[in-house]
Amino acid sequence: MAVQKQGIHLKLINMRQIAGNYLKIYQKHWISTSKHLDLIKRIAKESDVLEQIATAVYTEQVFPNL
Repeated sequence: MAVQKQGIHLKLINMRQIAGNYLKIYQKHWISTSKHLDLIKRIAKESDVLEQIATAVYTEQVFPNL
């Protein structure tokens, strides 16, 4: 179970990094239709929240006495 939670946690971190990389590319090259930037920022924000939830669940599963 812990390995599965860790895998989910790592996938969420990767999602966040990918969203951040896209944001940097768009900002760097000024291909900034507001629709695309808003979408990428939302993905980054949502994946950050998901990462926090996954961290909390993972911590609770691995260290239930904390």
